[in-house]
Amino acid sequence: MGFNLDLKSDLTVLKSLLKPRRPQGSADFLEQFYGSQSHVYDEFRKKLLRGRQEMMETIDWAGVSTWVDFGAGTGFNLSYVPTFEHLKKIHLVDLSPSLLGVARERAEKMDFKNIEIVTADICTFTPPKKVDLVTFSYSLTMVPDWFKAVENAYRILKPGGHVAVVDFFVGRKWSETTDHSFLTR
Repeated sequence: MGFNLDLKSDLTVLKSLLKPRRPQGSADFLEQFYGSQSHVYDEFRKKLLRGRQEMMETIDWAGVSTWVDFGAGTGFNLSYVPTFEHLKKIHLVDLSPSLLGVARERAEKMDFKNIEIVTADICTFTPPKKVDLVTFSYSLTMVPDWFKAVENAYRILKPGGHVAVVDFFVGRKWSETTDHSFLTR
């Protein structure tokens, strides 16, 4: 498997990875991590992270009228939605204002009026009404206690709603069942 590298944008991302960090999962951490790479984020991630398109294609969009995309980042998942005719409300939720700025630009270009872009913690965000679908695309591994984010997703779902996830697997840090070494975490 090969990667096509765009040296300028990939170096921007790599430099941001080498900066000293605040605690992972905090809004400051996420903004420091993603702020400088927000406009090259999608291309870099598309090369590196697989499965998002496949996840989005498995969703029965005809049965979805309200959707929350947790860890929405730049709103790139919008590009995988085949039709917006049934969607009454979309909530794009993330802690990074820089990434959500790109999401806002994307939503304006798509001219979809029922998108709410929210800077909030995915462990506690509550939409005004229960939703049909919650998605996570490589966002759970950025949350210190990702179990809370999953529990919140189920809490805000309508009966019969769905949660869709594509991510890495990381066990709890202090669990007896965690098989990850320090380097693989």
